[in-house]
Amino acid sequence: MDGDTVKQISQDRADVLANPATGGTRKLYQSETQGGFTVTLKNISWTEDATRLRVKVTNGGSETVSLSAYDTKIQQGSRQYDLADSDEGADELSDDINPGASKSATLTFERINQNRGKGLHQVRLVLRGHRR
Repeated sequence: MDGDTVKQISQDRADVLANPATGGTRKLYQSETQGGFTVTLKNISWTEDATRLRVKVTNGGSETVSLSAYDTKIQQGSRQYDLADSDEGADELSDDINPGASKSATLTFERINQNRGKGLHQVRLVLRGHRR
């Protein structure tokens, strides 16, 4: 490999290359702010047996926010989906987030219905955090 031809790629692009989505990917970029922190759903993708949700959490408040993603769930209609056993993203998000700081991770869930997941109002993310 010639060092002159190596290009740095973003973490999002690296995640896509490492975890190819067999069912496609949809960009969401939808945010909700509560209690001083903002959760942005960046994209959702489907593999043969899982659904991956790229999430960014930003602390816009003046206090440190303690976030625990281990009990994170997504809900589609009346059905609730837990984190998959293969998920590694909860570790990346579960920590303190200082004022003005952000954290991003890809959360892996059991596969949800791709056709019903087109509208954000049909897929709900449950993530818990509190001020320290």
